Amino acid sequence: MKKIQLFLFLFSSIVYGQELTVDSSSNITVENGASINIGGLELSPIADYPISGKTITYTNIPVVTGNTSINRVYNVTPTELSNYIGDIKLYYEDDDELNSIPEANLVLEVFEGNDWENYQPSDFDTFEDWIEVSFSSNLSFSSITASSVGSTLIIKDFEKEFGAIVIYPNPTTSVLKIDSNKNLSFELYSLFGQQILKTKNSTIEMSYLPKTVYLLKVTDEDSHFSKSYKIVKE
Repeated sequence: MKKIQLFLFLFSSIVYGQELTVDSSSNITVENGASINIGGLELSPIADYPISGKTITYTNIPVVTGNTSINRVYNVTPTELSNYIGDIKLYYEDDDELNSIPEANLVLEVFEGNDWENYQPSDFDTFEDWIEVSFSSNLSFSSITASSVGSTLIIKDFEKEFGAIVIYPNPTTSVLKIDSNKNLSFELYSLFGQQILKTKNSTIEMSYLPKTVYLLKVTDEDSHFSKSYKIVKE
């Protein structure tokens, strides 16, 4: 397995751009005392923290309509980052992304398991435009954004928001079909986080794949909202 060590002496390790992809054959380790910045999401663990088989992306589509969240959301696919302990710093652009939320009211919103949890910042800077929370116990999360103190984020239901979607047959021995009237794209992943294919074709050939469980990420191209489904290949 390839392994990339990120060291910090007098500087932070920075990944420029809005996406970080580490396939299952590689491993990025953010060492204790170092930090990694993924397009404005900065992770500073208190112990060596490995990242493998993950893609972390940024979108400017809020979690819900209205002013519930800011226009900056980070998503981890195909599965969450787990057992994280350390600081999480979220940068934002106050002119374009706050949805009229006062900077002094910002809280960090973390999607843990099946729900959103909000955390008061342990530190913030309204001049440099960031909030930071220190986590002293294991945190597992698949999405991060910010919202106003006292607000409650609403979990979108893919089918209710974007109409019915039918995926069949599941289990499948060869071809997987997706029926929907929306503009969708599809990504197929192994359970180890390796992307197998990305397509907009609603018919996916799986006969050549080993018999196991896969994750199908379905994304609405107009809203950028996505949901993952378990697919069994027999």
